[in-house]
Amino acid sequence: MLFSAIRAKGGFNNNPTVTQFEAAYKALLVHPEIKSSTSANCLAQDSTSILKISSLKKKSPIKDQDVVLDLLCAAGTQHIVEDEDELLTVYQNSNYIKDVVGYIAGFVVRSILKCIQCEVCAKEIKSHETNSLLLNKKNRGGLTMANADVVSICQIAERTVREYSKKSNHIKPFDTDD
Repeated sequence: MLFSAIRAKGGFNNNPTVTQFEAAYKALLVHPEIKSSTSANCLAQDSTSILKISSLKKKSPIKDQDVVLDLLCAAGTQHIVEDEDELLTVYQNSNYIKDVVGYIAGFVVRSILKCIQCEVCAKEIKSHETNSLLLNKKNRGGLTMANADVVSICQIAERTVREYSKKSNHIKPFDTDD
């Protein structure tokens, strides 16, 4: 059925070139599900649906954002202070991890700056100085640095993702041992 669909994309060309094959394959990945034509010499064995982009149910972005915000709020800064003794691990004391989260926070700020028009808000989420060795090394003048609040939110988000990945069997926990 796959090759029948590829031939159909090329006008039933029995011998497509590499470029034609790639274009037809990409079109099949992004566009409709693979279905056999009525005149093809093959039939589907079962009703298994091959995943495609348009076959996914569209989720409401508001609900997804609410779930993420709920997770972040549940993780909150009070949780850090209350469980400080339990949470002090090699990972959390690692300056490298903190620097990486700070670097990612700068990317988050840069992405937010593209979306907002409020100049006051834009000034508040940016910072012009950092104590991060990684950011100082990577900065050649064009790096966006996040203020302490954005970095704190990103650290909470990163910790929440890491804790969730440990609880969930779907994601392999990150290995922080050297």
